[in-house]
Amino acid sequence: MTAKTYYLSNKSIQQNAIEAIRNLPLDSKKPYEIKLSEPKRTNAQNRKMWATLGDIAKQVQWDGEWYDSEDWKDLITVLNKQTKGEAQRSARGLGGGIVFFGRRTSKMKVGEVTCLKRFSMR
Repeated sequence: MTAKTYYLSNKSIQQNAIEAIRNLPLDSKKPYEIKLSEPKRTNAQNRKMWATLGDIAKQVQWDGEWYDSEDWKDLITVLNKQTKGEAQRSARGLGGGIVFFGRRTSKMKVGEVTCLKRFSMR
């Protein structure tokens, strides 16, 4: 079976999703997996995020340095974690130095990218 995605925007779609689940076979050895999640960013939202990061990279110096869009994405991703009270994880690098573990913005939901918007308006 191919994966199906339902965007629950009205009762009809909700009923279609419920019916699709009801029609799935039950198999204790190979059960189906059902995932519910908030929507991910659209391509348009993703383009807007990268355009905003590009604007920040051209206009803002941080701590006396200019950083590119990728660096700003990392800086703002950490800020997003901090505003939610999450710890920034790090480890000693395999070749020395320190490695900071970030979060892939492609995995972020629409609401999680609002930190970028708030920062860019400062």
